[in-house]
Amino acid sequence: MTTTSPTVHFLSQETTTLIVKNLPNLPEQDIHEFLRHFGAQDIRILNSQHSPHSAFIDYPDRHTAATAFQKISSLEPVYGKKIRVEYALPSHATLVRDRSNREEASEERDGGKNEAGEIEILQNITSAIAAVPRLYTQVLHLMNKMNLPPPFGPVYENSVPEL
Repeated sequence: MTTTSPTVHFLSQETTTLIVKNLPNLPEQDIHEFLRHFGAQDIRILNSQHSPHSAFIDYPDRHTAATAFQKISSLEPVYGKKIRVEYALPSHATLVRDRSNREEASEERDGGKNEAGEIEILQNITSAIAAVPRLYTQVLHLMNKMNLPPPFGPVYENSVPEL
């Protein structure tokens, strides 16, 4: 009996947002003009003390964002500053279900395993790890700290720890 796993749209979301950090201290108009060269659909410059010289850039799709990510990452320092770029986390609203949906899922889990939901959750986690290199690195560090077997080879039954 074969089962098909649910379709996950995490990586093909409509809008993909990058966060660009360490921008030079220039007027907002100049920063907007600079970032438009990378195909930005929308630009939001952050003016807080916690994130000075940073901006969120929206792209219409994941492919366009990935292209911009590569171009921005390969830039030489601008005015002596190396510009950094990262994928921004999806908005809080898309990651967290509303309270009633969470309660329903919790009740389903209490009554038995919700395998379809668990598979979808695992696929979303896997997609996030594949999309964000820093998350991938952190997961490897965590696995090492927990003395879990490295994920670079085949999975053997005796190598999977019991929880």
